[in-house]
Amino acid sequence: MKASNEKLKVSFYLKKNISRAGLCPVMGRVAIEQDMVQFSCKLEANPDLWGTRAGRLNGKSAHARKVNNEIDKINVAVNAKYREIVALRGKATANEVKNAFQGNALAQETVLKVFREHNEAFEKRIGVNRTNGTYLNYISSYLCLERFIKEKYHVSGLSFRQLDYSFIENYDFYMRIDCKYTGLTNCQARDREKLHFHFNISLTAVSVAKATHWLSIEKEKRKPF
Repeated sequence: MKASNEKLKVSFYLKKNISRAGLCPVMGRVAIEQDMVQFSCKLEANPDLWGTRAGRLNGKSAHARKVNNEIDKINVAVNAKYREIVALRGKATANEVKNAFQGNALAQETVLKVFREHNEAFEKRIGVNRTNGTYLNYISSYLCLERFIKEKYHVSGLSFRQLDYSFIENYDFYMRIDCKYTGLTNCQARDREKLHFHFNISLTAVSVAKATHWLSIEKEKRKPF
């Protein structure tokens, strides 16, 4: 997918609401060309030490180091989310980047994380009402999906908000065309039926992950997958 030519700018500033402790809330700003949104960094900083141009605290006090370190982490996380969205869709809006960052900060949930948790829960039920053979198939399918995400999107995981129908189409293309039914490093299925099985298992995990995220959102804010 062609990369976006839009430029991301992340900056930080103080909101002029001084607390009783003499500190001001630190705010972040995400700008992509003319598109811009603000968000709370959930940090407070001493306004007397704030460098407006740098968007950081001046000095090497413990307070300055702590706040600046958190700001740097936020900056890295926002840029990472921007790259993930662009890799997936070709472009990103400031609001999409903000939502992806805030969702990651609140939950740290990705499709692969939920898939792993599903497999761990499945393993505990082997011999009760689950079989080891099916468990191994889930593990193999997880490794296939993990490799696909790393190779196609160059990230270690995708958040729920980044999943749409194009993700399914891309994964289907990857399995059928890119891999050419010749087997994968971790999924050695070669015939059509076995590949369909792995593909469907992976999409089942994606659906479970999506449903888990969807149900956690306020009803009026839910969007169809």
